[in-house]
Amino acid sequence: FVNEELGSISGTKKEDTDNDGDGDVLLSGWTINLYTDEDGDGEIEAGQVPYASTTTDANGAYSFTGLPPGKYIVEEEMQTGWQAVSLAVVANTVNSGDADTVNFVNEELGSISGTKKEDTDNDGDGDVLLSGWTINLYTDEDGDGEIEAGQVPYATTTTDANGAYSFTGLPPGKYIVEEE
Repeated sequence: FVNEELGSISGTKKEDTDNDGDGDVLLSGWTINLYTDEDGDGEIEAGQVPYASTTTDANGAYSFTGLPPGKYIVEEEMQTGWQAVSLAVVANTVNSGDADTVNFVNEELGSISGTKKEDTDNDGDGDVLLSGWTINLYTDEDGDGEIEAGQVPYATTTTDANGAYSFTGLPPGKYIVEEE
């Protein structure tokens, strides 16, 4: 008789709140999928159905147990407003009796918004909302608060009828907002 011990893949799902690449806050309620990797290429095939799925618990943990030895792909389902810091899809080989760990780290995307107003009575407060003004957003890689010569805007928008503008889906970082 020949037997092989079943294995497992488990890990955690965390948020990187301080931009250091490590997870700082455990995240519950995230879906983690496990796929078989029959051809060993580390890629999920078009239309492939997960071998198993689970959701991270209150401690940000997930686990797939009782896995026959073989090649697998572990994937986190990305939620709107987030981006991966670590790989979101990880190929993994489970050998007899293995207890492998695959952790995921994400960061929540942010936004910058405001209004453009005219100060008609020189009191320092905006009195009239201005539409049609161009607002540029620049990254501030060196943190000096200055737009570098020749730097192209990261994004551009125009104020709406209420004088409002918004930049959404922004990765954590330093930015400069400029009106034209």
